Formats: sequence, structure tokens, C-alpha cells
Amino acid sequence: MARQGNGTTAKIVGSAFTTPTTYSWHLFYRDPAAPGNAKVTEPWNPSVSGNAVSIFFAWHHTSPGYDKSVGHRDSGGWPNARFTSSLLANTWYAVGAVFDGTNIHAFLNGVDEAQIAAGNPVGSNPLPVALAASGGTTQFADGAIAEIGMWNVALSASEMILSTSSMVERSSVRTPSAVFFTLFSVWYE
Repeated sequence: MARQGNGTTAKIVGSAFTTPTTYSWHLFYRDPAAPGNAKVTEPWNPSVSGNAVSIFFAWHHTSPGYDKSVGHRDSGGWPNARFTSSLLANTWYAVGAVFDGTNIHAFLNGVDEAQIAAGNPVGSNPLPVALAASGGTTQFADGAIAEIGMWNVALSASEMILSTSSMVERSSVRTPSAVFFTLFSVWYE
């Protein structure tokens, strides 16, 4: 149920949606290092290059304020909601984001920790969903990713809390609007 890696590869799991007006996603993540600014690692990046929609979860980032954050590209740049909690190395976290058409909400362990105003994501080319890679380049994550869910609607806070539970329960959250779920874990460490 797991794939072992060493921080030098990405896993492609399927196709992403194109230009959503709302979205939600959730995953579990653990990294061998606390978030920092020495490199860029985006363990979750549904579309990774060109004119594609780019939604991200950054654990590490060289740009100040982009580490430990979620966001997407809009017509004005890269708005991101940054987690306020201190995140530790070698600790599993339930990480998620909701874009309700006006704001990006950053969820950590079922709690809506941060929000930022944002425009609709821009881009039109659907690209594969990349795990453990940013931009399809050499910016690979070193951590472990498990049980990913993605929806093309803005889930409610109570639905995001439910998404932190088991995969079986999570797969019943707004099933008709689900883009995809993985029932496996992908490890990169």
C-alpha cells in the first residue's frame, strides 16, 4: 500500500480538472524536516506547468511566507493561506484547502486555520496530478503523502472535518462532485 522514494521522483496519479470555480482537497502528509525556506517542495500540485490551473500545498518554499501554505494561481499572482500552527518534522498532518469562489481556506487537522481572498484559478490546460513535485522539475518533496481526496466544489467545514477521518468515510463526502480519491499511500523519503 505504499511507494518508497528518495525525494528525487514524482508520482503521476491521473488528470486534473480544468479551471475550477470552486474546489476542495485533502491529504495526509509527513516530512522528515520542519517547514523552511531552503528549497521549494510542493507535495501536492494538481497541475504543474504551462497555462494549466495550478493549485498547491507547499511544505518548504524559498519565497518568504510560502512555506507551510496552500493556494493557487489567479490573475493577480499566487495568493496563499499560510498555516499558523508550528509544524514539526516526522509528524503526520491532515492538510486541506477549500476555495469557495472568494477565499482560499487552509485546513490543518480539520481546523480552518487561515484564509486569504483570491480570484478564480487561471489556466485552461488539464495536466496530470503530480505528487511530490513542483513544476515537474527537480523540486521534489522528501515526505510521505497518504489518502488524497479532491472535489470540484467548496466543501463545508464539517465536511472537511469528516475528510480527516478514514478513507472509506471520506469517499462518501460529496461523492458525485469528487474528482478522484487515492486509496493508497505514496511515500517519498
